[in-house]
Amino acid sequence: MAEQGTQAVAFALSLVAGILILISGIVILMLGTAFMSGMMGGYYPGMMGEYHEGMMGGYGSPMDGYRYPTGYFPFVAAGIGIWGIVCGIIILIGSYMLYSRPASHAAWGIVILIFSLLSVFEGGGFVIGLILGVIGGILAIVLKPPYPEGGAKESA
Repeated sequence: MAEQGTQAVAFALSLVAGILILISGIVILMLGTAFMSGMMGGYYPGMMGEYHEGMMGGYGSPMDGYRYPTGYFPFVAAGIGIWGIVCGIIILIGSYMLYSRPASHAAWGIVILIFSLLSVFEGGGFVIGLILGVIGGILAIVLKPPYPEGGAKESA
């Protein structure tokens, strides 16, 4: 009985970690694309097809010989955000598989643990997602399934 409760805790921790890492990846991706799209100075098409300066006066486009004022930050932030989204989705899949296939708890615990640790490159889901994912992954690895290897619990 205690093992089944611990398995539910591992699932819940991993699920929350995956959601937090996914959200932080989306936030970082939005930040990067906001700078790429010129929120602080890009060009926007006008009514007659002309380009007008952005909100902060514009810095020109790379085709005009100008560089982005923020350097490569928008592109790096977008890549980091995409990495966070990928890690979050894989952790969510791992936590679902941990719940639906408890016989392979160790394999899914390893997946959750590895991708929680790899999420540190994007901020680890506001850091709390990293911590919850590591704890959930370790719990999933060390647990034994609450019922035999045959799959679902037999009902009486």
